[in-house]
Amino acid sequence: MHLWLIDLDIGPAHFERYLDNEERNRAGRMLDAAGSRRFVTARGCLRKIVGDYLTFDARSIAFRYGIVGKPEIAHPSSGLRFNLSHSGHLALLALTWQSDIGVDIEPLKPRSNMLPIVRKILGVNSYEALATMPEPERTVRFIEWWTTLEARAKCDGKGVFSQIDNRRPAVNFEPESGWIAAVAIANGIPAISQWVTHRVAEHVLWH
Repeated sequence: MHLWLIDLDIGPAHFERYLDNEERNRAGRMLDAAGSRRFVTARGCLRKIVGDYLTFDARSIAFRYGIVGKPEIAHPSSGLRFNLSHSGHLALLALTWQSDIGVDIEPLKPRSNMLPIVRKILGVNSYEALATMPEPERTVRFIEWWTTLEARAKCDGKGVFSQIDNRRPAVNFEPESGWIAAVAIANGIPAISQWVTHRVAEHVLWH
């Protein structure tokens, strides 16, 4: 498993050339300028990384999408699997071979709706357990649970609320101080010592 942590505020100039017409049009329709720039960076960086793994022109990669929008590589034919999550200025890209994968990343900050969400989805017992936790433990536990739920759902390519009882192998980790992430892999998660991690930021761009 390879993980790439991407700073989306690098700027789109490095990556816009890798996008296809549909992606450029999608970015152009976005009303939020910062969101548009980060979308271009995320998609262009995704294409560049996948292209490097496959030794294939990043601009010629074609994606297909599942019933809830999960992308996978349609062309060229490959056993490479990936999943991308982004929140704020960070994105996390996870890749593996021959096994479905899902990933999620979230900033470690309180949410006003944490307790109502837990009560609705997990029931009264889980709600009461979370409600009695002091901060910041409550926020940490909620985000660990939420990112795990998202990662498992994305691994299966299904909606998050259909995955409450999903028991795909998943693990939480801290990709950067102040952030929590989770990864789920259908065939099991390798030991952390075997993870290969990279960082894409302004000062570590490839040529």
